[in-house]
Amino acid sequence: MAKAGAEVVLAGRDDRKGASAIEKISREVPDAKTSYQYLDLASLASVADFAQRMGARQSLDLLINNAGVMALPAGKPRRMA
Repeated sequence: MAKAGAEVVLAGRDDRKGASAIEKISREVPDAKTSYQYLDLASLASVADFAQRMGARQSLDLLINNAGVMALPAGKPRRMA
């Protein structure tokens, strides 16, 4: 998206990883418009704060959510009825 000229806002709860991702994008797309915003989805206060910060922008054209699940306990797959 940065290569296409979009302004990209990365959100996450690890500032160090966010800064690293911004650096990586900047190396690949030197004129990229990128920023990082803190967001902890486990905290409604953090979500409200993030929404307020994003609401101050002119517009938001696209939102992409990515959620991962790690370290699930071992088990048998369930059959769907």
